[in-house]
Amino acid sequence: MKFLSCNTLTGPLVTPTASNCTTLLLQASRLGLQKIPVAAAPFADQPAAMLKASWDTQMALSTDAKIVVPKFKHFAPELPPTEAVKKGSNDNSTPNGRSIVMGQTIPMFKAQWNGLNPTQYSQAEDLMNWGNANVDFDSLGVYFFLGTRQVLMSKDFGPIPAHAFFIGDPTGMQLHELTMFPIEFELDKGWFRDTIVFDLGFNHNLL
Repeated sequence: MKFLSCNTLTGPLVTPTASNCTTLLLQASRLGLQKIPVAAAPFADQPAAMLKASWDTQMALSTDAKIVVPKFKHFAPELPPTEAVKKGSNDNSTPNGRSIVMGQTIPMFKAQWNGLNPTQYSQAEDLMNWGNANVDFDSLGVYFFLGTRQVLMSKDFGPIPAHAFFIGDPTGMQLHELTMFPIEFELDKGWFRDTIVFDLGFNHNLL
């Protein structure tokens, strides 16, 4: 959410753009990961990003621009709504007890991977550690592969910055129960305004 800046609040109210098509983010099937910053956007434009050959080229690189797309599918993927962080609200700290919106909570994506062996688990830890090198600048970004043909990426056709990557130890050891590994990472506040979502020209399960 954008918050009050008196320098930007000028002129009359702006009417939001109307559309005859509802944006629908399908189930987050898989992730793509890429180190950031990258020297140049991996894809020149949307037509280039729609081609499997373009992704294959990026995945075959041996440089920091390489995109990694783990084969693991998501179980129970979830991006919970963010909430307002307020000052006051029905108490004596503000005039008439009115709330003042001071910010919002951090968006956090959560999912689970199933049945990793010890080697895969260790490799996944190493992969996610690239996103934990620091907290003051970006070091790892994500691409969301949704449904079977949809992708969500930054509007400059690169990765979406993400932070605080985590993969947990497995759960399970029960009769008729899967062995699951929880994963999660944080997105920037207001991350969605800098993204683009569109259909690929191929089924991303082929990557």
